[in-house]
Amino acid sequence: MGKRLPDDLTRIRTDMRKSFAKISLLAVNAGLFPGPSAAALETARNLSPRDILRELSLLGTRVVFYGARASERGFVRELRGEIDGNRHLVLDARDPGREMSREKSCALVGREDSDVGLLRPGVFSVASRSADLSLKMVSDYVSNFDGEAVFVEVGNLVVDSKRAAGKRLP
Repeated sequence: MGKRLPDDLTRIRTDMRKSFAKISLLAVNAGLFPGPSAAALETARNLSPRDILRELSLLGTRVVFYGARASERGFVRELRGEIDGNRHLVLDARDPGREMSREKSCALVGREDSDVGLLRPGVFSVASRSADLSLKMVSDYVSNFDGEAVFVEVGNLVVDSKRAAGKRLP
């Protein structure tokens, strides 16, 4: 009996894991966080948003929260100490393009039609559940979540993928 080939879903998951393992910048549209923190994606395996910010920093991935009035968003304000303490960035601008152009491999977590213009080769795109249809159609991954839960989901995927790829914490 010959070797069994992996099914399409297994190949897709493997390809996504490889993409997440290479990410050096995670750009997150702060428009995902409309007000005070929404309920997080709570499971025993998931890291908290604070832990995600620390782990990503240790694993060599910067996070940039961007968007109009990004620094005023409740979720970003709550995590400001962790963001600054781990050398992440908050941009009160609609375009993190300059930061993204400095990195080899980026992931963009978007929500708005304007996020489509930020996509380029090397950018792995994630759309939230409530994202504009135009963004969902061109995204590599569409989450089943909105708000803080999208950040928790993607953050955990990146951390898990980097660890599986052999990245070690100092």
